[in-house]
Formats: sequence, structure tokens, C-alpha cells
Amino acid sequence: MKTINFAVSEHNSRVYSLIFLGDNMKFKKYATKTLMIVIGSIISAYGITLAIGAGFGGATLAILWQGLTNVTGMSIGTSSLVVAVAMIIFAFFYDRKQINVGTILYQIIYSFFVDVFTKIQHYTDIKAVNFVIMLLGIAIFSFGTGIYSAADFGRGSYEAVTFSLAEKTGGKSKLYEWFLIL
Repeated sequence: MKTINFAVSEHNSRVYSLIFLGDNMKFKKYATKTLMIVIGSIISAYGITLAIGAGFGGATLAILWQGLTNVTGMSIGTSSLVVAVAMIIFAFFYDRKQINVGTILYQIIYSFFVDVFTKIQHYTDIKAVNFVIMLLGIAIFSFGTGIYSAADFGRGSYEAVTFSLAEKTGGKSKLYEWFLIL
């Protein structure tokens, strides 16, 4: 960041610094990345909510969230956050370069909006319509994840663990193989 010093008047001996906003590209870069994470998180949360609620099953992590919700009484968003925190802690100690501000921000926003969308989304009794809703949810989730990932501001919790294991073991670990199966 560049600054220029100048005196306000001849009678005032204090020197003030003026920050040129045009040189503050870091702020613009981080603001853009943060906005991408927020938008991607909200879109992904809506997509996963559609896919889970359609009633045709879900991804392994979504089933884990549903199980935690059923056993503990936590909301699905809170269950998502609990699982993500555990994964982030693992990645932090195993390969912390996978973690950045976006990792935390994404998960908080994502989990919050999963709960919001779960409360307002309605489904039908017609299986064919729900199937289309599920497919639409998968596409929306993928689109939101793409926006979030394009920000390049830290990986999501699942991705952080997956990439940590892959990079540290060269993909030759049984733990890595089991994690991919999940």
C-alpha cells in the first residue's frame, strides 16, 4: 500500500497520510474473494437442501449429518458444522496450508443457510417431481461449489481433508482410500 505524506497548512506542522485507493488492490482482491465465498456458500446450501429433502438419499456426508440430527436433535445445518469443524481440525494439524479464511467463512454461511432453506423448502408427494428437484439441487450445489472454489481462498472442510491426505501420502494411504469412499 502506498502512502503520501502532506502538510495540511503552513501553520500546522502535523503530517497526514493519504492512502491511495487505486493502490489498494489487496482490499479489492479479498473483497471479491469474500463475496464469491458468500454467494457460492448460499447457492451450495440451497442446492444441497433441495437434493437432501427430495427424499432419494444423499451423499455420504449428508447422511452423516442426517444421522447426527436424528440422534442428537441438532439441526441439519448444525450437524453439518460439527462434522466440518472436526474435518477442519484434522486438516489444520495434518496439512494446515489447506485452510484459509474461506474455509471457515464458507462453512459458517453454508451451515446457516442449510438450516434456513430446510425450514422454507416444500416438497410434493409426486416422486417424479421430487426426482427433478433432486437433480436440480445437485446442479445448483455444483454451481455454488464452483463459485466458492474459484475464489481460491481456502478449501472446504471435505476438500481440505481429501487434499491433505492425497498430498501427504501421494494417494497411497488406506486412510485416503477410505476417505474417498466416504
